[in-house]
Amino acid sequence: MKKSMKKISLMLAVLLMVVTCLGPAQSGKLVNDAVVKAADGVVVKSYDFEEGLEGWGARGSETVELSTAASHTGSQCAAITNRTSTWHGIANDITSLLEDGLTYTCGIWVMYNGSNAGSQQTLTMSVAETVGTTISYKNLKSVNVTKGQWTLIQASYTYSSTTDAVSLYIEGGTIDFFADDITIQLDAPQEIETDIPSLKDLYADYFKMGTAVTASSLNYTEKEIIKKHFNSITCGNEMKADSTLDYNATIAYMEETGDQTSPKVNFNQAASILKFAGENNIPMRGHCLVWHSQTPRWLFTENYSKDANAAFVSKDVMLQRMENYIKATFETLAAQYPNVQFYSYDVVNEAIDPSRSDGYRAGGTQAYTSTSLWMQVIGVDYIEKAFEYARKYAPEGTLLAYNDYNECETAKSQFIYNMCKKIVEQGNLDVIGMQQHNNMWTPSVSMYETAIRKFASLGVKIEITEMDITTTDTSEYGFTQQGAKYKQFFDKLRELKEEGIDINAAVVWGISDALSWRSTQYPLLFDANYMAKPAFWGVVGDMNSATPTPVVTPTPV
Repeated sequence: MKKSMKKISLMLAVLLMVVTCLGPAQSGKLVNDAVVKAADGVVVKSYDFEEGLEGWGARGSETVELSTAASHTGSQCAAITNRTSTWHGIANDITSLLEDGLTYTCGIWVMYNGSNAGSQQTLTMSVAETVGTTISYKNLKSVNVTKGQWTLIQASYTYSSTTDAVSLYIEGGTIDFFADDITIQLDAPQEIETDIPSLKDLYADYFKMGTAVTASSLNYTEKEIIKKHFNSITCGNEMKADSTLDYNATIAYMEETGDQTSPKVNFNQAASILKFAGENNIPMRGHCLVWHSQTPRWLFTENYSKDANAAFVSKDVMLQRMENYIKATFETLAAQYPNVQFYSYDVVNEAIDPSRSDGYRAGGTQAYTSTSLWMQVIGVDYIEKAFEYARKYAPEGTLLAYNDYNECETAKSQFIYNMCKKIVEQGNLDVIGMQQHNNMWTPSVSMYETAIRKFASLGVKIEITEMDITTTDTSEYGFTQQGAKYKQFFDKLRELKEEGIDINAAVVWGISDALSWRSTQYPLLFDANYMAKPAFWGVVGDMNSATPTPVVTPTPV
């Protein structure tokens, strides 16, 4: 039976799933090819290359053509030959198949058997996302393919309508390879628990309850959980400098005007999150402006050069670049997303290193390391200058924050206090952000309380900005202990708030364990299926009588 390529609307997909539950379809063909079990989703497109390439083609100078030399099923496949670069492969624009906020499983069968090829080759499924004139590349899944064996590369992808075009492709190595039986499958959305208490409602009289999201994870289910439980959103990565700085626009402006002091920004990578927040009136924390990490080196070099050894600009030029970058950030957000309220914004992130005598992170000459290019090019006053510029350009009502991790440690908390005291006295600091990336042993609740009281004594607001608590015990008892730990911390937050300490927000760093940056240690409130864990009920604590999970008090630390 010849396979075919089919596009199915969501309503028809639902209808077809119902039909399969009622009994065999009369035609057989449509149901067998296009519909699988409802739990597995619905295939909206399949490509078998029996009648043509159907839009699949080369990414560069390589060759993509039909071949009968091999096939996974049927008699033909696509052959990708004459590859001279690792990014050469097979690609197709799949935008017309996708609907906003839905998640798809993409599958491509690949094989290679060249006489000069090694026994294994890594091939990668990726997408190129176009927003306006900017193209971003995301690797979805890499697989080690064994020579002569058809291997399935399969990965999930969540689409946002803020993306203008999506190209799906296979890349990696320079060997020739074959591709066949490509499928784009709509995953059945996971429904959320509607009969559990809303965290934002429980904490309405205390502080904002927030979460962090990424554009790639913001699917239907995450949106529903956010709307039910949270009244604050933070972008996980999409508003950091390496996501917002627009290199091409910066170079074009410099070449047109001769101005080397005005970096350009765009928020294409954050667009889906910003749009969702605006449409649902959910306030946001901005994260972050000035950070030693995830900031490209070219921002600091003469002519914005990407050469690894390019010379740095002078301190004066770099201060102008910093000011204009901060100005551009706030002005662009105000112009493009006027309905999004940024109630606070991390101006400087992680500037303290308690292992150094002065307490400040050391300067360095390379990006994406533990050292700081800001410190290297400007010096320690980059911190105060960043807050000065942020105060000048931030919208009225936006609180300016300093944010850091391990902030409960005695030595580090003192360095943070000393630095922030100066900025508070200058009138430019409103919030100290405590990240709270914790485990089951540290920090203790007493350390937590001591740090909060120390920082609050400066007259600033306190925000818990990136909280998660890891556990290595994945038994029922282990997760119950984790819930008890969450309860201790949130009980203390409420107690301090009731005492009069100005706690403004508590943000959990993600929604589902499966998508956490610490996923192997299950740190969040919802499991991989978006079901509430004992950690969730620990946050609920004694505030709601519906708490179903017994909470065991963990061993004090």
